[in-house]
Amino acid sequence: MNLLSQIESESATSNDTLSYIAMEADTAIHIGNENNQIDTLYGNVLLNQDSLFMYCDRAIVIDQLYASAYHNVIIIHHDTIHIFADSMKYDGARKISDLYGEVILQDGGRRLYTTELTYDVQNKQAWYTNGGTLIDGIDTIVSKEGYYYKSDQLVKLKGNVSFRDTSKILKTDSIDYLYDLDQLNIVAPTRIAQDSLEIYSEDGMYRLEQDRGILSRNVQVRSGQQLIASELLDINGKERKYTFLISPRIEDDEGIGRGDTIVYFDQGGQLEIRTNASYTTASENLNAPIILYDKDSGKYTTKGRARIVEGENSVEADSISGDEAVGTILIGQVVINDYEKGVKILSESAIKKDDDTKVFGVLEQPLLTYRMKDDSLLLRADTLHSSTVNSAASDTSVQLLFAHKRVRLRSGSTSGVSDQFEFNQVDSVICLWGNPVLWSDSIQLSGDTIRIYILNNEVNRITLHQNAFIVAPDSLGMQNQMKGHMIENFIQDKKVEKSIITGNAELFYLIEDEGKYEGINLTKSSEMIFTFRDSEIASIKMTGVPESNIYQYNDQLVMEDYFLDGFRWRIKERPGPELFIVKK
Repeated sequence: MNLLSQIESESATSNDTLSYIAMEADTAIHIGNENNQIDTLYGNVLLNQDSLFMYCDRAIVIDQLYASAYHNVIIIHHDTIHIFADSMKYDGARKISDLYGEVILQDGGRRLYTTELTYDVQNKQAWYTNGGTLIDGIDTIVSKEGYYYKSDQLVKLKGNVSFRDTSKILKTDSIDYLYDLDQLNIVAPTRIAQDSLEIYSEDGMYRLEQDRGILSRNVQVRSGQQLIASELLDINGKERKYTFLISPRIEDDEGIGRGDTIVYFDQGGQLEIRTNASYTTASENLNAPIILYDKDSGKYTTKGRARIVEGENSVEADSISGDEAVGTILIGQVVINDYEKGVKILSESAIKKDDDTKVFGVLEQPLLTYRMKDDSLLLRADTLHSSTVNSAASDTSVQLLFAHKRVRLRSGSTSGVSDQFEFNQVDSVICLWGNPVLWSDSIQLSGDTIRIYILNNEVNRITLHQNAFIVAPDSLGMQNQMKGHMIENFIQDKKVEKSIITGNAELFYLIEDEGKYEGINLTKSSEMIFTFRDSEIASIKMTGVPESNIYQYNDQLVMEDYFLDGFRWRIKERPGPELFIVKK
C-alpha cells in the first residue's frame, strides 16, 4: 500500500484555514509540473482533510485540493455524517463536495436519498435540487429540493413536499423539519390527511413523536361534508382530539355552528361547541353554553340553559337534545313561544318534531297561555300536543292543539275542566269533550261536547252538544236549570248574554218574590231563548207548543225532586286563578 503524506506549502503556512488532502491507496500515480500536481489513485482509496474522510475505489486529486472520486464513494465527517454515492467532485479549497448517482446521506438514524447532493463540509450543510427522500424512523419526507443544516439540526424542504408516517400524510410546497425535536414547522399552505380528516393550514408546528400539533392561519378541517375552520388548531393525535381556538366555526349541509372553542374527537365522531355556542340553519338558531354533537348518529345535546329561535318563535330549556328519529327533546323549565299563533307554554319537558310538539309535566302540569284581545286563555293539562295536519278537502295546513287528561282552563271570568281539549288555530275553535264543564261568572255550562268560538281574539260563542245543560244560580242560593239537545250561548263583554236551546228543551225555574221562593216552573218546549243580566235569567221566550207546570212552594215541597235529569252542580271542580300562577 502506498502512502502519500500531506504536503505542507508556503500557502498553507501563510493561511491557517487552508489545509491539504492527505491521500492513501493501493496504487498511486503522481504527475507534476510547475503548474499542477496530479495524483491518480486506485484501490481502497482514502482521502482525508481535517475531520473529513473520503473513501472510494478510484480518485484523481489535483494540487492536493481538488478531487474526483468514483465507485463506492463514502464520506465520513466528524464520525456523525456518512454520505454514500457513485461519484464525487470535491473542492478542498472551499470544502464543498458534489455527489452523484445513488446518493445517501446518513446522520444518526436519518437517511436522505437523492441523485445529486452538495455537501458543505465547513458549515455542515447539504442540499439537493433534483428530488430527494428523507427517512427518519417511521417518518418519510419527499421533496424536489432539500437543505440540510447539521449545526441547526434542521432540514428545509421545498417543492412538492410530501410527508408520511403511520397516522398522517402531509403535502405542501415548503416545510422545515427540526429533526432533533422531531418537529415539522409549517411555513406555507399545507394539507394534512390524518385519521378521517383533511386538514389545511398556512402556519404552525407538529411534534411528531408526541403526535401533537399547533396549526394557525386559515385552518380548515374537513370530515365528509363537514367543515371546521378557525385561526388556531391544537391537535392531540394520540387521543385523536382536535381543539379549534380563535373564531372557530363548523359548517355542514344543514347550517353553521360557532363558539369560543370547538373540540372534535375523531374516534367516535364527538363534537363539542364550547362557550357561547350556537348553531344556525336556514330556519332556526340554537344557542347554549355548550353544544355536544355526535357525527355518527346525528344526535346533539346541550349543557346549560339553551334556546332555539325559529323566526319570531322560540323554545327554551335547561337541556335540549336532537334526534332525527325522535325529534327535539326539551327538559327542565321548558318555555315554548309561538308568537305567530299567540301561544306560550311552560312545562318540565317536551318533544318537538317538525310541526308536531308534545309537552309533558311530571311534578306539575304544563301551562299554556293563548294571547287574546283582553284576557289570555290559560290552559293546564297532563299533556299538551301541537301538530299541523293537511286538509284533503281544502289542500291547506291546519294547526291543531290538543290537551289530554285533567284539562283545566281559564280566561277572565270563564273557566272550565274536561278530559280532552282541541284547538283549531286556523278556525279559532276550541273543542272540549270527556265530561266537560264551563263556568261563565256563576253560570255553569256542560254537555257531551263543548265548542268555544273565538272571533277577533275574544270568545264570541259557546255551543253545548248532546245532553247540553245550563245551571244559573239565583239570588237565594239555588240553581235554575236548562237542558236540551243543543244549546248555543252568545257572549257579550265576556259574559253569557243569550242562550238558545234547541231539541227537547227543558226548564227548571225558581219563582221568587220579595226575597223568597213562591214556586217552581217546569217547562218543556222544542226551543227556548234565554237572556241573562248579571248572570241571572232576565227573560225567556219559547217556540212551538210549550208544556208548563207550576208547583206552589211550601214547607212540604222538596225542590230536588223536581231537578232536571242529569243536573249536577260542579262548582267545587272550578279551577281558581291560583292554579295558573307560575311557581318560581
